[in-house]
Amino acid sequence: MANKKRGRPSTITIKVGKEQLKLADNNIKQILKTKIRQFQKSGAYIPISQNYSKHEAFVIVMENKVK
Repeated sequence: MANKKRGRPSTITIKVGKEQLKLADNNIKQILKTKIRQFQKSGAYIPISQNYSKHEAFVIVMENKVK
């Protein structure tokens, strides 16, 4: 069976101010959907696996609150 050629990898470019974040299939480890959780006294956190403790992250906070 002949090897099939893959097309161009999927890419996503996010522009924030003057900076651009370019992502491609080969450098996305996982896409997470989670909720921001409030601390009892102040602030909030985003629950994420400790496996990602040394990885960079990009968080987008949406306008609509999750009910």
